[in-house]
Amino acid sequence: MSTRLVLGVVAMLVAAPPVLFAQTPAVGDSAFMAGMKWRSIGPANMSGRVTDIEGIPGTKTFYVAGATSGIWKTINNGTTFRPVFDDQRVISMGDLAIAPSDPETVWAGTGEEDSRNSISPGGGVYKSTDGGMTWELMGLEDTQAIGRIVIDPRDRNRVYVAALGHPWGHNEERGLYRTKDGGETWERVHYVSEKAGFVDIAMHPDDPDILLATSWERVRGPWFLESGGPGSALWKSTDGGDTSRPATPTSSTRWSRPRILSARRRSRRKPKRKGTRPRRRRARPRRMPTFAPICTAPVCTVPRTAARRGRS
Repeated sequence: MSTRLVLGVVAMLVAAPPVLFAQTPAVGDSAFMAGMKWRSIGPANMSGRVTDIEGIPGTKTFYVAGATSGIWKTINNGTTFRPVFDDQRVISMGDLAIAPSDPETVWAGTGEEDSRNSISPGGGVYKSTDGGMTWELMGLEDTQAIGRIVIDPRDRNRVYVAALGHPWGHNEERGLYRTKDGGETWERVHYVSEKAGFVDIAMHPDDPDILLATSWERVRGPWFLESGGPGSALWKSTDGGDTSRPATPTSSTRWSRPRILSARRRSRRKPKRKGTRPRRRRARPRRMPTFAPICTAPVCTVPRTAARRGRS
């Protein structure tokens, strides 16, 4: 074979367009897909619990937070995962949140909020601005358990954190926190008690200033769980959490606690007479006692602890 012919063949191969395997159409055989069954592939220990999954709409990227396995990220719909939180000092995770206005901004709340007797405490709230590749500790270290993080879709720096608090004892750092500057400073906008923290918060999809939050009073011990009490309730704010004052169900303050109503059916039957039908008593709604919310009067500013930032 001549040198000119060999060079011509090489040139044709170089000029040929590359084969794009990603453009291969998906399998459309329903019978084939019906044979695909879900199965667990591990891990088999306690780190197998998943506390949160957050994805970026319209992409193949999502994050998985484990109870005691840190954060995992995939960019190919779960075909492969990579750990992105292993260099931090805690691996117990409570919640993740991705900023709707900036998918590269990801918040992570450490400390599992599910009150099992095998939970591990967390060490604060972390933020990533490069899609989870690097993380920075943004404070709230002594909350130890984060139930939920929500981000204002209008402003990525406006973040709310539901802090459940220490799982094994009382502590004052429980409450609902807010930052307006991306975690540089924190405000505790609502507080119930040293035994009751906040485990969840939801933001209205059309009006981010309307918030619903749930507080949970619970004390965990090695062989017991005291769940529920006067501090457990559903709370509502219509001004983004600015107001934090004692409120009654009928007051005009923004943080309010809904009334609790219960209907209890009574079954008192008289002796049955011959030829007559027993008269039934109608169930009457019974007003249960309501509890006035216990809140801190001033809004306190909690700066993040710079000395602990970045320690592993």
